[in-house]
Amino acid sequence: MAKSVSVSVYAIGARTARLHIEPRWWPADVLCHDPRFQQSNDTGSYNDWTAELNEDAFLRLHEEFRPLATTGIYHSDDWQLRIQPQIQVLDATLKGALGTISHVNVTVFEWESGL
Repeated sequence: MAKSVSVSVYAIGARTARLHIEPRWWPADVLCHDPRFQQSNDTGSYNDWTAELNEDAFLRLHEEFRPLATTGIYHSDDWQLRIQPQIQVLDATLKGALGTISHVNVTVFEWESGL
């Protein structure tokens, strides 16, 4: 099964996410083994792992995984055309929201790649 990561950033008092992004360069398998992530859905074929992180914990993950955005397959120009705008939006959102973030939901979800 293929896995992807979804990130939703919530402001204090907000019911809807300030930002929703799928950072492809974040290592889904690493997050699945992070003890903060709990299996949240098991249908027998697809699994999800979810963590609700505070601002500091999320910032640490963002900085830890940032170097992965330009290595391996993500080093290619085609990937960089997709990734760099996402990093810029994420950085801008975090910079403007520091101190106002309630929590960040990070979900790893399995999906059928067809491969």
